[in-house]
Amino acid sequence: MLKKRSNSSDLSFRELRIYYSEKDYHLEDKSFETNLNLRNEDGEYNLLAELLSDRNNIPFIFVKFQG
Repeated sequence: MLKKRSNSSDLSFRELRIYYSEKDYHLEDKSFETNLNLRNEDGEYNLLAELLSDRNNIPFIFVKFQG
C-alpha cells in the first residue's frame, strides 16, 4: 500500500487536515505528506494517499464494534 503508486496524481487532503485539526494535532504543511507516508520512494502518491484523499475511488468499509 505504501509502495504501490496511486492511480491519481492530483490528490487533495482537505478533510484529513480538518480531522487532524479537530483532534488537536498540528501538522506542518511542508511535512504533512511525509509524516503520514502519503508518497512512495519515488515521490509519487501511494495507495494510502488515494484512500485518505478527499475524492477516492477505492471502496472502503469501516466498522467499529463496541467491547
